[in-house]
Amino acid sequence: MADIEISTTDRRSAPALVASKLRASVLAGEYPPGTPIRESVLARELNVSRATVREALQHLVGEGLVIQYLNRGAVVTDVTAADIHDIYAVRLVLEVAAVDAAAVDGAGGGPLGLASLAEVARVNTGAARRRDVSAFVESDMLLHREIVAMMGSPRISSWHGEALGQLRIALNLLDRSQGDLRAQALDHVAIVRHLQRSELGEAKTLLRSHLERARDNLVAFLATSRSPASGGARAARRA
Repeated sequence: MADIEISTTDRRSAPALVASKLRASVLAGEYPPGTPIRESVLARELNVSRATVREALQHLVGEGLVIQYLNRGAVVTDVTAADIHDIYAVRLVLEVAAVDAAAVDGAGGGPLGLASLAEVARVNTGAARRRDVSAFVESDMLLHREIVAMMGSPRISSWHGEALGQLRIALNLLDRSQGDLRAQALDHVAIVRHLQRSELGEAKTLLRSHLERARDNLVAFLATSRSPASGGARAARRA
């Protein structure tokens, strides 16, 4: 990574700029799951202080991209098949319950509203068409967060956000390898359309199958990518 140039017109702090650059590098696969992140090395590469790097890493810890270990430093998050099953169990409960909440309160679509939710789906479709994995994952996450926001509970939204954070790296690797972005984007468009038409039963059915399919694809991908024949991804975890 090149040195960070902090513009006087950029209102973000130095740690936020470092976090943004490191986030992009992690999601681009420059730091595979399990890779140690050395504060001193990053500080030298980015021409910033170790304190700035340390604060930036806390941003990524909060997003689930990095795990901070006592006396071991920071490591890029790795996700196991068991983790995937647990995370998707949480997602299925919360996201389907959010559609039920919309049936009671009127499908307001959370802070964005359904019109803007449709716009997120449009952006997601465009990212799929361009095969822009980073933009696809970001808009995918935003759309599902906004579905849960229909429940109107900041606490539940926070729990859901933590679950999504732990999936970001694995989802990025899966999407990059399997090329199924368009099918996922079409699901998103259809789910939003059902919500707009108050077809909540159809929305729940499609949302459930969408999440279950994503879970199964991700578990299968992890099993394949970490098999002895593929060389696995465990070596990085031993570093």
